[in-house]
Parts: sequence; structure tokens; C-alpha cells
Amino acid sequence: MNKVYALLFNAGTNNEGIYTISQNRNDTVIVFETVADARHHAKLLVETDNFPLATVEAMNTNDICEFCDNAGYEIQLVEAGRYVKENTLATKGSTPDPNVIYSVLADDAVDYLLNQLQDKFGITIPGSERSGLSKIVFGTAMELAFQQGQPIARTIIKSSIRQAIAILTDDIVVWLTNFVVRANDEDALATLMHWGVKSTIKIFRTVMLEIYLDEQIDKINARFGWNL
Repeated sequence: MNKVYALLFNAGTNNEGIYTISQNRNDTVIVFETVADARHHAKLLVETDNFPLATVEAMNTNDICEFCDNAGYEIQLVEAGRYVKENTLATKGSTPDPNVIYSVLADDAVDYLLNQLQDKFGITIPGSERSGLSKIVFGTAMELAFQQGQPIARTIIKSSIRQAIAILTDDIVVWLTNFVVRANDEDALATLMHWGVKSTIKIFRTVMLEIYLDEQIDKINARFGWNL
């Protein structure tokens, strides 16, 4: 393996740092086999631990190993399909973790929703903006799930994500409006204010979201060996 992916904070500044965790009193640099897993974990750090959004940086394997040796760090590779959470790896056969489940699904649901709006209205939302909305959906869905007492039941998972999107529909429209205003894109703003945006979200959060969440939960089951 010639290349791995690390998470950098304040990349390109004098205050640049690399993502590490503490294991057995040693600082361990976490690197990822795939860029997709690295990006996903960067988003989850924002949503669940209030980290700033990290930059995913491709690094030569020999270079990062040499850096860790010189700095006195351990190094740990996260293989494709594995997940870092609170200094542990959640692998196949582990106990289902609601934080993992709702973080992944909130992130996926927001990406899918905003991609639908992008296709329909041409509104492009960068990842740094998406992560904030994902965090809100994640928190709302978790709260709803625990109120119902069965946060890892498939029916509760799906209904909680759907309800979170429904509760936040007006906020999402306002959030998108503010984003477009900041971008000074008057044509996109005029389109955004059209009733079609809210209608699209309402359609998305019913039948389309039900089907999509089932597909994503099946992927989570396959990835972690869970039976949600």
C-alpha cells in the first residue's frame, strides 16, 4: 500500500495538526485505507464530537510512518469499511452503536436530500455546509429515537430520521436561503424561494426516504455484521 489518508486540522497554517487518539497512554495517528472512509470520519467528528472539519490529506505510506517514528507516535491503519469511534474500532460482530447508526444515516440522508435539490434547482452546497445540517438532523433523530425507547430498532431508526427531516423542513429552507444569500446568487435565490423546494423536501421525507433508509440500513448491516 503506497498511499493512505490522514485527517489534518488547520491545514496549511502554522497551527496545523494531525488527528490522533490516545491508546494505552500513547498518542496514535489514525490513517485510512480509503478516502471515502477518511471523509466520512471527518464529518462524524464534527457531528458527534464538535471537532472542526478536518482536511483529508493523501500521504505516502513511508513518509507518514517515518513522521510517526520521529515524533514518537504510534500509527494505526483503518482498513476499508471499518470505523473509528471513541478510541475503538467498530468491526463486524460488535454491538450496534446508536451514535454510529444515526451519524451515518443523518449524513447520508442530508447528502441525498441536498443532491436532489441540486439536481432539481442547481443549488450546489459544499461539504463544509452540509456537515452543519447533518449534525442538527443527527441530534434531532437521536432525541426522538431515545424518547421511543428502542433506538436501534429499524422501524424506530427510519421513523426518527423521517421525523427529524419533517420537523426541520422550514429550518432547512431558511438555512438554504441564507446560504444562497451569502453566495450572492440572486438567480438561485429566486429559484430557492419557489414552492418547489419545500415540496421536494416533503416528497423526499416520505416514500423516497423510506426506501433510501432501508437501503442504507442494509449497507450498515453488511458493513458491521449487525441485524437492524
